[in-house]
Amino acid sequence: MDGRLLRAAVTGDATLLKQLACDNPAVLLGTTPQGNTCLHISAIHGHEEFCRETVPLDGSLLDITNVDGETPLLTAVTRGRANLASVLLSCCLEQRLSETILKQDKHGCNALHHAVRKGQRELALELIKAEPALSQAVNERNESPICSSRLLDIPDSAHSGAFGLNVLHAAVRNGNSVVAKRVLKARSELVVQENENKHTPMHLAVNEGKVDVLTVLLEHDPSLGLGYSISTDGAPLLCIVASQGHVGVARELLQRCPDVPYCDANGLTCLHVAVSFGHKEFVEFVLGSEQLQHLINMEDSSGKTALHLAATNCRTDMVDAFLLHPDMDVTVLDNAGNHANKTINTVEDTASTSSYSSGASKESAEEDLSGAPMDERLLKAAMTGDATLLKQLASEDPAVLLGTTPQGNTCLHISAIHGHQEFCEDAVALNGSLLDTANADGETPLLTAVTRDHATLASFLLRCCGGEQLRAETVPKQDKQGYNALHHAICRGHTMLALELIEAEPALSKAVNKWAQSPMFVAASNNYGDVLDKLLEIPYSSDSGNYGFTALHAAARNGHTALVKRIVEKRPWLVRQESFDKRNPMHLAVNENKVDVLTVFLGYDRSLGYLISRDGIPLLCMAASQGHVGVARELLKHCPDAPYCDANGSTCLHAAVSSGNARFVEFVLRSQQLQHLIIVTDNGGQTPLDLASSDTRDMQEAADIVALLQNHLNNLGLHRHLEMDQRLLEAATSGHSAEMRHLENHVPGVLLGTTPQGNTCLHIASIQGHDRLCEDVQNLEPSLLSAINLDGETPLLAAVACGHVSAAAVLLRWCRERQLSETILKQDKHGCNVLHHIIRRGHRKLALELVEAEPALSHAVNQYDESPMFIAVMGDYEDVFDVLLEIPGSAHGGACGDNALHAAVRNDNSAIARRIMEKLPELAREENNGKYTMMQAAVVLGKIDVLRVLLSEHDRSLGYVVSTVGIPLLNSAALRGHTDVARQLLKYSPDAANCRSNGWTCLHEAVQAEQTEFVEFAMGSPQLAILINMRDSKRETPLHVAVRKCNPKVVAALLLHPHTGVTVPDNNGNPACYMLPAEDHAKTLNWNEVIMLMMKADPQEATSVLNLYKEAKNKIR
Repeated sequence: MDGRLLRAAVTGDATLLKQLACDNPAVLLGTTPQGNTCLHISAIHGHEEFCRETVPLDGSLLDITNVDGETPLLTAVTRGRANLASVLLSCCLEQRLSETILKQDKHGCNALHHAVRKGQRELALELIKAEPALSQAVNERNESPICSSRLLDIPDSAHSGAFGLNVLHAAVRNGNSVVAKRVLKARSELVVQENENKHTPMHLAVNEGKVDVLTVLLEHDPSLGLGYSISTDGAPLLCIVASQGHVGVARELLQRCPDVPYCDANGLTCLHVAVSFGHKEFVEFVLGSEQLQHLINMEDSSGKTALHLAATNCRTDMVDAFLLHPDMDVTVLDNAGNHANKTINTVEDTASTSSYSSGASKESAEEDLSGAPMDERLLKAAMTGDATLLKQLASEDPAVLLGTTPQGNTCLHISAIHGHQEFCEDAVALNGSLLDTANADGETPLLTAVTRDHATLASFLLRCCGGEQLRAETVPKQDKQGYNALHHAICRGHTMLALELIEAEPALSKAVNKWAQSPMFVAASNNYGDVLDKLLEIPYSSDSGNYGFTALHAAARNGHTALVKRIVEKRPWLVRQESFDKRNPMHLAVNENKVDVLTVFLGYDRSLGYLISRDGIPLLCMAASQGHVGVARELLKHCPDAPYCDANGSTCLHAAVSSGNARFVEFVLRSQQLQHLIIVTDNGGQTPLDLASSDTRDMQEAADIVALLQNHLNNLGLHRHLEMDQRLLEAATSGHSAEMRHLENHVPGVLLGTTPQGNTCLHIASIQGHDRLCEDVQNLEPSLLSAINLDGETPLLAAVACGHVSAAAVLLRWCRERQLSETILKQDKHGCNVLHHIIRRGHRKLALELVEAEPALSHAVNQYDESPMFIAVMGDYEDVFDVLLEIPGSAHGGACGDNALHAAVRNDNSAIARRIMEKLPELAREENNGKYTMMQAAVVLGKIDVLRVLLSEHDRSLGYVVSTVGIPLLNSAALRGHTDVARQLLKYSPDAANCRSNGWTCLHEAVQAEQTEFVEFAMGSPQLAILINMRDSKRETPLHVAVRKCNPKVVAALLLHPHTGVTVPDNNGNPACYMLPAEDHAKTLNWNEVIMLMMKADPQEATSVLNLYKEAKNKIR
């Protein structure tokens, strides 16, 4: 474009436009690099007069599109120039440019899309009137322009939206019952249309709590039975409502559909769901409802009532509500044989620890440090930051500065821990060698400052290491976990410090910790793009992570496409680098359903879509096993002939069927590239339908998939078994040996018949407990002793599972006589063997007999990771436990990562705990899935006796255990208010850890949990009273927390201590009195009492507190 014309279009200079066109008419056709003509430019700037003058000069400009696919009309609409767009629309109509009006930009949006989205209603109506066909277009996100009843009058206007939503979904989401009525009247078919998530407008109304719209939908056509809808995953509307806690919606449903379904495909009722999601109000509604209160004792597929779930989640408020109900049956057992009152949740809430990195458990240092003990006066000076005392001591004896604590900390470490920068400056000036001293954890003062989140101090210490030799030796040092200062700075989010460290010592980027994590990997894991960019500029910087992952794996897992692009551009080879489990970032993107990341990879190198893993699995099969339809769609978009068959001949359709992913099965059947797979057989000769028909894991799920496949393939028969003779079944059930022998004599092979569940007559007799019949059957057909039914049970297992001890004893005797060790050791489909079942049922004598017969039974764990020893300890069966403990290799694990010692602690059985510690002391430090060692469990559960035995008789260092998520034992005790536990800990471990790495002490914990007794105990304890003014990462003391909680008892307890700092400021410079919540509590007695206490404690702030008081009172009037 001519520079003068561009300037004229930008400024709206119509005179210059005419002059240029007069000199050279072709000048008007010039474009900018973006493809914009002068008409586009003037439309962008809203110069209406310029546009009016331009169109008569060259009408063809109306039809020209720029690189974004926009005509001048589209440009005017997208820039919000409604009046100008109206002018250009009139020009198009005058020149009969219908195709120009209908044009869509590169995103598929036309002028009507943009006008509707920008709320330009008059322009939208003008566009509809001018060109009704605009209403039929959908953009790349499948969104139509439809937005009002005006469009509903156009017969062919589109009504679709993004993600499969339609206009009725949109009306429901907005709660617009008026629009919903109009849509239903004009297009009633939309009420049953599902979006991509299989949600109809009815599901959406229920999920979003739109009661008014729900009423409209239910009144629309009662014959449709919309209130009885079940989602494709088997969830009825009441269960969806319960997950959201919408009591009003449930009430409306029951008013119009009194017998509405309340139970999902897994047997979970709406009451179970409400408990799981913590909606107490909904639970109370169900218990008070005539239609629903019978659900109180209903069990799900695992045999659990809603009370079991409430107890598991430690919801005491809900448990109380259940127990107050007259129909509650607390004796109901779940499938594991547990009453609800035996269920407990041992997972402590660790949400408050998610903002910092904790590293591994901190054990007490046991190495002998050669440094001289630190002078007590120097220690006190370092803790308080008393630089004057430091100088005095150094002048008397310069060597005093080299003294260390038992942890190997110098005075520079201690002052760094407490963040005393002035003290550090003086200490370094007096003895620079302190900078290079490492403590028992391998930390230099620089590392200590970083790990304690003192970023400013760390920056100072870094500058102190300015000498080339000192910087090269000290700055790169790593602690005992292999972390250097850069690792810690990135982990804790100190990005400015991290950049400073990289600038000072680039070699820090090469180091990896004991888990092989590099600084780059940590930066990518935490989405710190500025730090990552700096590290990528260093050619030798490491990019490795734990388990063989790389920084690209981390970025891909987080779905951060910008970081992924940067890493791929700098280090393209990483896209094919595999982790220890043979997964490269491409595999990770497919498994984790990161479609955007996958798009980046395929855009970089399309051949990546053809990757096949080391064990012969192509990407499509991985996507199928996870049910990731979006991933598969993106793969086929870039690689239409992507591999779909693994090394065993199983296709992605086989994988989807095996994994029970019905949505993926539907996708394959609708895909042009893949639908032929329905007739492909694997190496075993099975088609996908054969596979689905033989799947016994989830019968309902398998049935749904079979139905999908049979719609495409009719008249396929299922595999059949040899059916048991009905007379034999009756004889086995009733225990008639004579009838059984008669049949065996007259019907060859009759004893080999099975029921549809795979049970033989010996199974049936065992289940019924017919000892004599069991003996007769095995005499006639010994092979039946090893027969297995569909649940993986032998007759011996079936007898034990049903509690028939005498029948089990008979079968065990015959198995031993016939040396059928493998039969005795068999495990059912849940991984349980006969010993698991016998111990759980409390049959000790038979359990001891089984162990004697097959000691290897003690090695097995079931699918819940429970060992026989764990179950024995849980049941307090000491005789069985003693025998199992003596068997070499006997398993000791339990559910959720617990072990036998956890179980002993739970039961407060100090005798068993003592014997375990003698034989297996290593169990004391094993953590479960909740990151609890048995010490944490003992503290949380308040098991004093076990705690005393462990600390006094075995290992006092256990009192110093800190969980891998950074929670000391004293903090756990404080949260639960267990003062006796804290007393025992301090008795045997006087300096036990009492503070998390973010400064949150056990006193903070007790105050936050409003454990007044613990607060009073801490205030009277010489070890804990020092915590009174300790500040957390927000620089808040326990008093700040107590005032915010508005608990006068706790505030009073803290103020009774003579050293309580009422004026200590937080990060915002506010003392504790400013923490008073203004509006929520201002009318309560507690609020008034707390404000009086604080005014008395800090008279200097009395005026400010009084103003707060008046302001709060004014706000709530």
